[in-house]
Amino acid sequence: MTSKAASIALAGKSSVEKPFNPMTLPEYAALQTALGEQVVKVGDYYWRRVRPLFYRPLLPFQPPPTALPPRPWPAWLGGVQYPVLSRQPANSVMSFLISEPAHSYSLDALDYNRKRQVRLAARRFTARPITDFGEFSEKAYPVYLDFYERTRYRYKSKRQAHDRFMAWAQILFRFNQLRILGAWEAAQLTAVSISERVDGTVLYSTFFATTAAMKHHALDLMLHEVRQAAAATVGVRQVFAGMYKDGKGLDDSYLLRGFRVVALPAMIRANPVALALLRLLRPQAYAALRHEAGQAEDGDSPTAQGSGAGDAVVV
Repeated sequence: MTSKAASIALAGKSSVEKPFNPMTLPEYAALQTALGEQVVKVGDYYWRRVRPLFYRPLLPFQPPPTALPPRPWPAWLGGVQYPVLSRQPANSVMSFLISEPAHSYSLDALDYNRKRQVRLAARRFTARPITDFGEFSEKAYPVYLDFYERTRYRYKSKRQAHDRFMAWAQILFRFNQLRILGAWEAAQLTAVSISERVDGTVLYSTFFATTAAMKHHALDLMLHEVRQAAAATVGVRQVFAGMYKDGKGLDDSYLLRGFRVVALPAMIRANPVALALLRLLRPQAYAALRHEAGQAEDGDSPTAQGSGAGDAVVV
């Protein structure tokens, strides 16, 4: 079978090419708030608290409409960082892992090894959406426990408790725009990804899998399915996988799979005393904030990536 024919055959097996349902920015803000994130709307712009007294845009790659956007009041004691439009003043850089243009994605765009891994995974697993709360709460919880035992992932680690996991699941199913995708081996759920479209961006928000599924390239299959669905959705420009962290975490994994680093000029507006203390007491964090934003102490934020081999949990 030729490479092109193999791609067509794999695409034909997919059950998730249905276009993404759009989620508005206020709906996304409501989702993040329900999930426990501290989201603040100032004027028409949404901020997310990523550290005490420190904020970034809810969509971190989205510049505010004005050069000096109003800040949340706690940020007057700490600070904010946001990307800026061209020709606006900047004093730092924010870097993101992005796949664009979304419509140009195809399996043949990947290198030989990545194509091979997707095809191997497609022979073992069936990817299909999970639309039933009962099915998700019953089948996904053991997958999450397996993931946690392997990675000891600290963000929202209390979800390993069954009641916390159920509460999280209930929130997810309140927002029907979310695409909850499962990788199934016969009747056994082995991996879960969660993604959503906000305006022209698909956010690849959550992925967790069993150890066995990771060994058989479930990560490659799930990411392929999400990117394929994004390519089929009119109006989607890009797929966003998180902040770039200078090669740490999953950075290399995404870069190998066709994502690229998009670096945007950014502005830090901070309390001078807070910034001076950061520079004195945490010089590496200060340098990262100035020059490689995304390393700057984001390990617990919803734009951070998981530390396990190929795992990410960011919702």
